[in-house]
Amino acid sequence: MDPNIVERHRILTEDFSRLHEELKAEGLFDPDPVRYARRLAEALVIFLVGLAMSYYLSPLSIVFRILAVLVMTLAGGQALWLGHEGGHNGFTGDKKIDRIIQTFIYGKLYL
Repeated sequence: MDPNIVERHRILTEDFSRLHEELKAEGLFDPDPVRYARRLAEALVIFLVGLAMSYYLSPLSIVFRILAVLVMTLAGGQALWLGHEGGHNGFTGDKKIDRIIQTFIYGKLYL
C-alpha cells in the first residue's frame, strides 16, 4: 500500500480515537433511560397532535389533511430514530432489555 495512504489512515485513526475518548469522558456513550423516555413521550405527543389534526381539521381543508399527515410522519421518524438507538444499547445498557424496547418501538409504535 502507498505509504502516503497508510500515514493518512494512521492520522485519521488517531484523530478519531482522541475524539472518541473525549466524547466518552463527557458521558455521551452512557445509557440514559430518562432521555429516551422523554424522546418517546415527545414522539407520542407529536403523533397525537397529528391524529387530532386529522380528526378535527381534515374535514375543513385538504391543506389541513396534508399538514396532519406531515406531523404524523414526523412522529414516525422520531420512532424510527428511537428504534435505531435501541440497536446501540443506549436505552438501559442491557442488550436484552434494549432489544425488547427496540422491537416494541418498531413493531407497535411505528406501524
